[in-house]
Amino acid sequence: MKHLRFYFLLVLLMSITNTSALPYEITAKNADGILIHYYFFENEIGERELGVMYVDYDTSSFHGYIVIPESVIYNDIAYSVTAIGSDAFRGCSGLTSVTIPNSVTAIGSDAFRDCSDLTSATIPNSVTSIGNSAFYYCSSLTSVTLPNGLTSIGSEAFCGCSGLTSVTIPNSVITIGEFAFSDCRGLTSVTISNSVRSIERYTFGGCSSLTSVTIPSGVTSIGYEAFKECIGLTSVTLPNGLTSIGSEAFWGCIGLTSVTIPNSLTSIDVCAFYGCYGLKKVIISDVAAWCRISFSSTPLSYAQHLYSDENTEITNLVIPNSVTSISSEAFWGCIGLTSVTIPNSVTAIGESAFYGCSGLTSVAIPNSVTAIGEGTFEKCSGLTSVTIPNSVTAIGRDAFWGCSGLTSVAIPNSVTSIGKRAFWGCSGLTSVAIPSSVTSIGESAFRDCSGLTSVTIPNSVTQIEYGLFRGCSGLTSVTIGSGVRSIEGGAFYNCPNLLTVISHIKILFEINNTDGDQYPVFDKITLINATLYVPEGTINKYKSVKGWKDFLFIEEGVPSGIVRLNTDNAITEMSRYSIDGKKLSEPKQGINIIKMSDGTTKKIIVK
Repeated sequence: MKHLRFYFLLVLLMSITNTSALPYEITAKNADGILIHYYFFENEIGERELGVMYVDYDTSSFHGYIVIPESVIYNDIAYSVTAIGSDAFRGCSGLTSVTIPNSVTAIGSDAFRDCSDLTSATIPNSVTSIGNSAFYYCSSLTSVTLPNGLTSIGSEAFCGCSGLTSVTIPNSVITIGEFAFSDCRGLTSVTISNSVRSIERYTFGGCSSLTSVTIPSGVTSIGYEAFKECIGLTSVTLPNGLTSIGSEAFWGCIGLTSVTIPNSLTSIDVCAFYGCYGLKKVIISDVAAWCRISFSSTPLSYAQHLYSDENTEITNLVIPNSVTSISSEAFWGCIGLTSVTIPNSVTAIGESAFYGCSGLTSVAIPNSVTAIGEGTFEKCSGLTSVTIPNSVTAIGRDAFWGCSGLTSVAIPNSVTSIGKRAFWGCSGLTSVAIPSSVTSIGESAFRDCSGLTSVTIPNSVTQIEYGLFRGCSGLTSVTIGSGVRSIEGGAFYNCPNLLTVISHIKILFEINNTDGDQYPVFDKITLINATLYVPEGTINKYKSVKGWKDFLFIEEGVPSGIVRLNTDNAITEMSRYSIDGKKLSEPKQGINIIKMSDGTTKKIIVK
């Protein structure tokens, strides 16, 4: 690039001295009588050489085929032509073919940019570098042979060369710049040099006809958007030695059906395989290596099936004893999994590790694990049972969200916290025992658990969070521990079958049962139908405190379950209320709520 720096110094000198021409510019005709402009520069040993230069007023003079000579005689001295300077033939839309002599070692940036009719370029073995945007949008270029001495291909060098159908990058090439072959929409195959260590940003992005690519073993990283929107790509084998796949690397490769992951891979970045809707297989040879990958996204979210080779799907997953932690999102969306064996060597299971594994029916978490992370088994709709060991102290938010097949869960005494939405939507859950070790339960933790019939909140819990049991339509009774000091909105909202509320709270506080910024704690149907049982000697307090006093029926003491009998066996009406809770002195048209002498209530419609 030294000759280019010298050229720019000459331009600067001309502007300072106000001369009309570069002091070292010459023009000479080639063998075909075509006038070509050159500039002088000194090579590394001080010898003067020539480079083809750009003249902005002369782009229309080059038509058809042009041969650049190896040397030019000037003042009886022969000077070698060793460079095609920056912008040398830029915008020469009439140029169709060019032969570059063996004397040239460098093709400058933008040298043939926008030469839209250029169909072929012969690049000799002497060329070691092709500059940025050198053949940018030479849309008619159908073939190019890259020489064996070439070491670097600049950014956007062949960007937009939509006529190119194949390219072989020789082993001498060490670096390929960003966007180098982007939007080469006719390119069907590419062979990459073994010397290349990284595939940079959008290098082959938009090469929509690319069906196959051989990535050599020397490549350690695939960059951001490297193969983005290569919609014709059907399969890709990533080499051993590859350690990272950048964000959006294979974005939109809708034709991709399988991907083979090497054991060397350590990270897959955000959206690396986003929109690969045709992906059916992820092939791995080592489960332990897969568990170690840092996933910001995973191809399994589309493929949904994990294979140990081309034909063998992994359904009964056995995590090796060498594994100490399972990475976040490691098996996200792998619906083909039916069982998983986790060894005692595992101490941590990452967030969303088994998210959406709908085929998984049971899982035993080993005693070595201390926490169930965020979304670990979220949307595992086929999961019917789970064993949580005494070593676990925390169940993270969304841990079992949407596990609609889960019928029971035993929470051990070691657990102190249950996260937000931990069991939301576990509609098959019929019972849950919350141990006294639990001090906090996150909002909506048991929301929409429609199969749940009764629940006891232990004395250790101080706050009932927003929407905790909202939508538990099967819930008939709830017991609230004495330690509770606040109940957030919507906690028991839309629990239409709730008939018994037992409160052990003696230090009362207000609750909100009216619509506002939050849903009411208890909705109207509960306030009318349910009986609130309160500690002995506190009934007057409950009847005076906001929210609690809204219950139509409040009684002291805990119900024993013994049915009270009338001595005359006659069950009579004790009191009558309207649907909005007002006491009635006589039947009123509409729905009437009647409190009977045996303690039961019933609804009737008065016409």
